Amino acid sequence: MDLKDFVSQTLKQINDGLQEGHQHVKTSGGEGVHNGYFNVAFDVALTTNNEESSDVGGKITVASIFQAGGKKEKTTESTNYSRIQFSVSVHVKTGK
Repeated sequence: MDLKDFVSQTLKQINDGLQEGHQHVKTSGGEGVHNGYFNVAFDVALTTNNEESSDVGGKITVASIFQAGGKKEKTTESTNYSRIQFSVSVHVKTGK
């Protein structure tokens, strides 16, 4: 999932959850969720994988793959990890 899609879906689900929770609390006799700004903090780990295959060569070998024809390939794989932290202020407006 792209970071953009993850952030979008997370904020949509938080909003939908707050709206549903607000209605439930009001029906149960409570005041509901208060309107206002809320901080949503994200701490996301991102991974990227790069894999290259070639005929026999001088690359670092992670795995050797044998195919039916007897051709040998060497596979080089690298994984990069990144971490990003950010927060956004979200204005929540619940129904009356």
